[in-house]
Amino acid sequence: MNREGYRTSTGRKWGRTTVYKILSNEAYKGTLVWGGRPGHPALHSGEPPVRIENAWPAIIDPEVFDTVQQKLESKRPEVVHPRIVPSFYLLSGILYCSCGHAMTGHSAKSKKHFYYLCSGKQKRGGEACNARMLPKEKLEKLVIDQLKVRVLTDENLEKLVELVNEELVSTHSTLQGRMDDLDAEMRDIDARLSRLYDSLETGKLELDDLAPRIKESRTRKEDTSTA
Repeated sequence: MNREGYRTSTGRKWGRTTVYKILSNEAYKGTLVWGGRPGHPALHSGEPPVRIENAWPAIIDPEVFDTVQQKLESKRPEVVHPRIVPSFYLLSGILYCSCGHAMTGHSAKSKKHFYYLCSGKQKRGGEACNARMLPKEKLEKLVIDQLKVRVLTDENLEKLVELVNEELVSTHSTLQGRMDDLDAEMRDIDARLSRLYDSLETGKLELDDLAPRIKESRTRKEDTSTA
């Protein structure tokens, strides 16, 4: 569609996301759905979407639409947060094309060769970007070599060690101060409980008067001990 000059209703080029929205939009089979599409404010309420069947004449046969949904569901990948999954591509997430799109990893010839490809070109074709595929091994080696020459020098590593040591000292000082505050608060709570127990033993105050204070002090002590 992009090669033939077709554009979306907003005048943009076609991409996978746009095509997916069309394929999954029940409006084409005559069903009105309010509050069920991703990003709709009604989703945050937890209420089910409002659905009205046959709200208008369908332009896609419902059976055909349902078959498409089954195919989409069967091809849907398992969603895992990218920070959890280690990437085979060293530059994944940090390499960008000159057009502004991320460069993502791709394999070719039965996974014998690996490349980085502009995601804009991959989604929208050569109309969106004319950048070439970059060989993974050569590109990563080039980046690593440049890091060794420009970043991982003896001088920079010494500075890095100094910065890490300063951060550790600062963190230790902060934690020590926090521990001292917690110890002081625990001593204060123990002293308060001791006075309350003494008042109970000597009969200066009744249990009904002391029970809420004792409970409050014990709760405070538990919260402090787990802080």
